[in-house]
Amino acid sequence: MSSSAYEQKLRRMGRLVDRLGLPRASQLTMLASDPRFAAQPAGDDEEVEFLQLMSETLQDVAEDRRRFTPHS
Repeated sequence: MSSSAYEQKLRRMGRLVDRLGLPRASQLTMLASDPRFAAQPAGDDEEVEFLQLMSETLQDVAEDRRRFTPHS
């Protein structure tokens, strides 16, 4: 992912956290880490969007970790 696309995603997530509030965003972050829930999100549009963005971000981090971790 390009740095500008990553920055745009982070800005969008920041705006969603502002609207949802930190307690709800924290709850949704935990739910996004569960692939079963993230695959079928429920909630209002902003919650669903936040879940999708967070799920994508967690997948990106996992892929980067695999890619940049030295193989032994």
